[in-house]
Amino acid sequence: MRLAPAAVLAALTVGFHWKLAFTSSYLWFDSPDMAHIELPRLQFQARALHNGEFPLWIPHSWAGQPLVGQTQPGPLYPFNLLFCALAYRRGALSLPALNWYYIFSRFLAALFCYWCAREFGRSRLASAAAGAAFAFAGFLASCGWLDVANSALWTPLVFLFLHRSLNGRQPLASAASCGFFAGFAFLAGHHEIPVLTFWAAVLFWAAGVAKDRRRLKLLAAFLVIFALAGAAQTLPSLEYARLAVRWTGLELPQGWNEPIPYSVIERYSMPWSALAGMVAPRTGWHDPSVYLGAAAVLMALTGAVAFRSQSGARWMAALAAGSFLFALGANTPFHGWLFHTLPMLGKARVPVRALSLFSFAAAILLAYGLDGLRSVRTPVWLRRAAPCLLFLALVEWWGAQHFPRRGQDGSTGFLDDLFRREDVVAFLRQQPQPVRVMVNDSDIPANLQEWYGFDAAAGVGASVTRNFYIHELHKPAVRRLFAVTHYLGRLPQHPDQKPIFSAADGLQVFRNPGALPRARIVHHVESVPTDAHLRKRLAEETFDMATTALFLGPAPSGLETCEAEESAEITSRTANQVRLKARAACRGLLILAETNFPGWEALIDERSAPIHSAYGIFRSVVLPPGEHEVIFRFRPWSVYLGCLGTAAAAVLTLFVAWFRRPARRCV
Repeated sequence: MRLAPAAVLAALTVGFHWKLAFTSSYLWFDSPDMAHIELPRLQFQARALHNGEFPLWIPHSWAGQPLVGQTQPGPLYPFNLLFCALAYRRGALSLPALNWYYIFSRFLAALFCYWCAREFGRSRLASAAAGAAFAFAGFLASCGWLDVANSALWTPLVFLFLHRSLNGRQPLASAASCGFFAGFAFLAGHHEIPVLTFWAAVLFWAAGVAKDRRRLKLLAAFLVIFALAGAAQTLPSLEYARLAVRWTGLELPQGWNEPIPYSVIERYSMPWSALAGMVAPRTGWHDPSVYLGAAAVLMALTGAVAFRSQSGARWMAALAAGSFLFALGANTPFHGWLFHTLPMLGKARVPVRALSLFSFAAAILLAYGLDGLRSVRTPVWLRRAAPCLLFLALVEWWGAQHFPRRGQDGSTGFLDDLFRREDVVAFLRQQPQPVRVMVNDSDIPANLQEWYGFDAAAGVGASVTRNFYIHELHKPAVRRLFAVTHYLGRLPQHPDQKPIFSAADGLQVFRNPGALPRARIVHHVESVPTDAHLRKRLAEETFDMATTALFLGPAPSGLETCEAEESAEITSRTANQVRLKARAACRGLLILAETNFPGWEALIDERSAPIHSAYGIFRSVVLPPGEHEVIFRFRPWSVYLGCLGTAAAAVLTLFVAWFRRPARRCV
């Protein structure tokens, strides 16, 4: 591609988002999910990277959770990593850099859509208009989630190479490229749009194979590269999903094998009245939008009708219609049939995410329409209307812009939860370590622990490992077991909690009496058959959790009892590793009150040792008598194998694209 179109799109993107680029008064990320989940997690990742560690584990929430498996906000996404490396200054992420990251992602969306429109045979002007429509209107213009937007911007490249392959232009290399970008989108951190894009592509592949069965090998190449390309994210996610529970919109979370109730789907379905929303922007920053503007809708309809004999226009018309119907969700039987038929589609609980595909297809149809209006076979008066319609579309999109303004009443409450707690955090860091805090999420809904880097007993997120969820953390005895040393809120939860610090706004830190040490040695173990028995035993007043460990199923054997003094302390701790020094008087069980999960390994004096899950959750190892150095380190095979798969997909795609001889047309 020539430099000029890319430069024009870059200038247009920056100019369109001038409020974010050239002022310090506007933000795009002052929303609950961004302020409470994605920004704190980016901050945690940036801090770890600048400390010389690539974090695979989050030690600060829920007694520890795997980072990559939770997906948000794309811990392996290359542009997120680049942002973390460049935008971390003086111990925090740069807010202006976050605005520029938003602008950069919209530029990529515009550029990729431009390339796709050119592949479909559109002129440079019409293709640039398509890029602007995709990036500045519709879904991306109203999407306030970093992970969701980043997954949507790769859609044009999927259909670019799909179209190229089915039209016989380097068919195998194009099929591999199509699969690579469809899978790569999973790395952005959200699964719904990549799943929808994949199934949309498969339907077009199926139509192509129906016309020529020789294309089966192309479909096979697409599927293989797709599976490999997303493996760095999908393998850890599948591992985590099977061992976690997820909040889907119901009061209680659901496990992997539990289907999402259709009542939840109804809640996130688009109403039929959204048809009017194509020409009249809907209010509300957080709602995905179907808005295109009157001029853009007119040009897209013109393109669909004027070029109905061309396969590209028919493709996009079908994609636009199908994705719009899917976004209607429970308001049509179309969605219900697909939801219960296609594998993995049942994990996509928000039908309106399909508007990302609708916005893309409408943008390409807009390019067709603009070229149709500029055609020599079009009457002169109508050709003169083309630039007027394009200008009107830009004016409409410009007028529909909305970004929260800093300092405006009610606009920065979400970010305030993060930025105004330095005094509380400074006090907690002065306390004897390790500290674990229970945060009242009604008083502070933000994810303070990941933003500032301290430990909390719970957290903000869409899911949690099941071995944590089975415990009743609201009970004082269980909080004592989990080594919860402090409580953060405006009022105490229990009479025995004493305030030890008060912030200027009334927030208080309370000490939790009787919290067990984070690391300790016990010599008695019991086995219980089920989660319910575990909870019941912990609730018994006669149970001494300080000296006895419970196990779901078989317990470690060969422990000894002794009365001599023993000790266990954490000497160093990073995201992926914990080092301890322990002195056992006789053979005992060292318990570290942090979550056990596949991938954790233990070393006792540099020798491998098996890890047991005390109380169904905590990492523990059997210690022989004497002084020992114990290391717990996180080495998840799912992440390593997944990254190997993604790298293999990239190498294979480049190989067939650059080193394979040009293939004969397969049409």
